[in-house]
Amino acid sequence: PTGTGKTMSSLFPAVRAMGEGHIDKIFYLTAKASTRREAYSATSLLYKSGVPLRSVVLNAKESMCKCALKQTTGYSRNMCTLELCPYARGYYDKVGEAIVEILSGGNGYPASVILAVAEKYSICPYELSLDLSEYCDVIICDYNYAFDPSVYLRRYFGEDGKRERYAFLIDEAHNLADRARDMYSAQLRLSQLSSVRALLENYDELDAVFAEMEREFASLSALCKDNVVKDEQGNDRGFYLSRSPLERFGDSLEVFKQKIDAFLRKNKECEAFDALQTLSTTIRKYTVVGQYFGKGFLCYVELLGGDICVKIYCLDPSSVMDTLLERAKGAVMFSATLTPTEYFCDVLGSAEKGISVSLPSPFDRENLCVAVADFVSTRFDDRSSNIGAYVSAIAATVSAKAGNYIVYLPSYDTLEKVSRAFSLKYPKVQTVVQSRNMTFSQKEEFLNSFKDDSGKTRVGFCVLGGAFSEGVDLPGSRLIGAIIIGVGLPGLSNERNIVRDYFDEDTGVGYDYAYTYPGMNNVLQAAGRVIRTDADRGVVVLVDDRYATPKYRELFPEHWKQAQYAGNPKSLAEICRRFWNK
Repeated sequence: PTGTGKTMSSLFPAVRAMGEGHIDKIFYLTAKASTRREAYSATSLLYKSGVPLRSVVLNAKESMCKCALKQTTGYSRNMCTLELCPYARGYYDKVGEAIVEILSGGNGYPASVILAVAEKYSICPYELSLDLSEYCDVIICDYNYAFDPSVYLRRYFGEDGKRERYAFLIDEAHNLADRARDMYSAQLRLSQLSSVRALLENYDELDAVFAEMEREFASLSALCKDNVVKDEQGNDRGFYLSRSPLERFGDSLEVFKQKIDAFLRKNKECEAFDALQTLSTTIRKYTVVGQYFGKGFLCYVELLGGDICVKIYCLDPSSVMDTLLERAKGAVMFSATLTPTEYFCDVLGSAEKGISVSLPSPFDRENLCVAVADFVSTRFDDRSSNIGAYVSAIAATVSAKAGNYIVYLPSYDTLEKVSRAFSLKYPKVQTVVQSRNMTFSQKEEFLNSFKDDSGKTRVGFCVLGGAFSEGVDLPGSRLIGAIIIGVGLPGLSNERNIVRDYFDEDTGVGYDYAYTYPGMNNVLQAAGRVIRTDADRGVVVLVDDRYATPKYRELFPEHWKQAQYAGNPKSLAEICRRFWNK
């Protein structure tokens, strides 16, 4: 469970296995920067305790780039050349000395250390971090570096890579199912080609190549003929699904890419160079993903009012993950919210070989009050008419004890309506509200609002499943309650509906695989913000009538089995009051 030390509990035995000669390197794989920081802190504790351990944190190339062009035009892979980037020139003449300096300076190498040494030697910090990793025992990085078909670390996992004995420690593994689907899905739109073609008026030979490929795109519209309707503007909208790859289109796309790449090699001064390079990269992702096409994949063609979209969609990443996990001698996937376990075993490729372990919370159950406000619906069609009921549930909860609370809501639209209505009704209560597209500093400012100042009531409003639903640590009185409005369902989409239909055929519970289980994991992550240490006390209020149904009650973790049910705001307030008065 959240807050119980999963990071060290997985890292320590892996380090021990390394010391006993079973493995050569540990890859600690995460989905978020915050969990990378926690993993690095854990390795620091180990080497401060006397373990001769070296660890490095790998960050995205864009965040590490120091090229002056990035400051004026924004980051682009196209700037990573000897001609454009001074940090690329003479790299191999200086990198050896830079690595010696870093290794002599300690055991841990976060981005700050790498950036400082790279600046001193005027070399690329990203490439320096990759070369430095070869001297390290623990490599802390995003899932992409082990699993993404376009960017995985070929020095370790490629055909000509080192092929040493690795261990994968996969943190926050509940994120991996959707991430794996994204990594092994790819799409291309006709409009992408057309926008680049418009930049090529002076290059007749390439214009003809684009025209030919656009005709290939147009021919796909015939596949959608059985599912075409007119939208409000009179444009055709339709789709086509295939369990087999579109081989002719794929072959044409590969030839098209070869011609683009040949043109780029000869015309580096072309004004459309960057746009062509970006298009080539997008096509490469499509063709690389196409090589993995098999069970659990489909092709999806969609007419979008004049545009045509072609997508290879990974519905079930289990077969791909089975292959990817073979890159390691062993893998441990862990999270506070792998519920239900059978679902994650199915989609993450461990159903046949995996051993699953579910550990109870070591925290005193008496320290957590779980209350279900089952007197209101949060279904999409009911939200606008129930704003007042949501406000009443929030007020009932916070009236029982002054302190810091976070309200999690199903959408920004609902968030804005509820936070506004709450502030109008209770103007003396301090509120902080998540906004769209917050910067890093704005997110930090939001979290810093939750001060350890008992006696004041402060209510934060956030989107469920957003930036503040997981990876947030507000121990003690900095957060004493979470009010979760809704069951966390992802938004309806064609892609999730396709996942639903696919798993319906295999398991009969497609809706749960596409919507219910991912939604419940959003809820569990948000609820996990409340109890962070064995001294914390707090309340979790679940607002939705569905939480009272057997289907959802079965998904409750063991330490929620004592949940109490409130049929109205007055009853909810009394449940919370009794808890705090114990």
